[in-house]
Amino acid sequence: MQNASSFARMLQEAVEQGQVVLVPAPDRSPNPAPASPHSQPKDKNSLVAALCLTLKLKLNEGRMLVELMSHDYCTKEKLQAAASDDDGCAITVDTMRVFLSSMRKKLAVHDIRISTIPSMGYGLDGTARDKLRKMLAEYDKGVMSSAQ
Repeated sequence: MQNASSFARMLQEAVEQGQVVLVPAPDRSPNPAPASPHSQPKDKNSLVAALCLTLKLKLNEGRMLVELMSHDYCTKEKLQAAASDDDGCAITVDTMRVFLSSMRKKLAVHDIRISTIPSMGYGLDGTARDKLRKMLAEYDKGVMSSAQ
């Protein structure tokens, strides 16, 4: 690691040689405003965690729901892969169906339905995505206000 004087010397030499040197100014705002929950996209794991906490889902159910939210429909194989462990331990299709059945019961309380699409797989019903987005926005408000 270089000390400040050698760094300053290198900058001076670059300037003397006619090179352009850009030094970004540090952010000096005293208290940057927190980002709106809508302006910050969630990574997949954060979204899974928020859904699990909001809807009282198990981890594999949360992963399956994120997959359903991300696509118009999902095949049973796609949901099976989503519900499998990170350690590479795959679950069976029958186990995925048990998880799906459990998740459907938990979502029905919120009037959110997962439909079976013959010969294609599964998909979220009509307004389900909007309901889930609103629930996540409310969850984010609570997290943001408790963090301040």
